[in-house]
Amino acid sequence: MLKDTKVKGLKVGKDLGIISHNDDNVKEIIFDGITTFSIDFAEMGRLAAEFVLSLNPVKHVMENKLIRRNSL
Repeated sequence: MLKDTKVKGLKVGKDLGIISHNDDNVKEIIFDGITTFSIDFAEMGRLAAEFVLSLNPVKHVMENKLIRRNSL
């Protein structure tokens, strides 16, 4: 989609909006920033480690966060 946008001369955030799932560092950089919605992977890792160490089941709903960047 991003390649097609570039080929057609469209401007992300002006001519069209893009939102992606699961944030990572590259999404901060490409096309001046892609908006994402994602869970906190550090928190998920902490909860997984807690389970491994204690063997107590973890029931936790991971909250999604919107990270708004220039693609919207």
